Amino acid sequence: MGAVLLVDDDAATLQAYTALFAEREPATRVLTALSAEDAVGLLQVVVFDVVVCDLQLPGLDGLGLLKKMQAIQPETPLVLVTGYGDRELEADAALKGAYAVLDKPVDPIVLLSVVKRSTLRKRAKRAPELTALAASSEEACRDRIQAMNERIVKVMENEDDQPRQRH
Repeated sequence: MGAVLLVDDDAATLQAYTALFAEREPATRVLTALSAEDAVGLLQVVVFDVVVCDLQLPGLDGLGLLKKMQAIQPETPLVLVTGYGDRELEADAALKGAYAVLDKPVDPIVLLSVVKRSTLRKRAKRAPELTALAASSEEACRDRIQAMNERIVKVMENEDDQPRQRH
């Protein structure tokens, strides 16, 4: 699945989520943060496929993290987790750019599914960009090979024009 950042001020919740990914998605790289501020630090050095964050955190909350993320990693989706189940809050979070809002207690299958879907969506958004990059790289390689071939032909033609010396 890639790299997932889990943000929650409850260490036991982070351990449970980490164990879930280790069991069900062992290839996923999971990093954790106990605060949104710690998460911001990680976001500045690691590119994540998705961030799963508790809405209510001391200091900067989940929506505050979303705003900071949009400046640091705008393509990375944020999944908010809340114990309040407020539909107005969910609508506000969606308007601000959250990928999804999940109610606590989070069903592990739902969490994995939402994380997988958000990761696929991020990669699909990048696909045209990567395809264009690959095409331009391929074209540049072709141009360099053609230029090298032309130089080789010139060198060989010059060698043919010069008389050979006997030893």
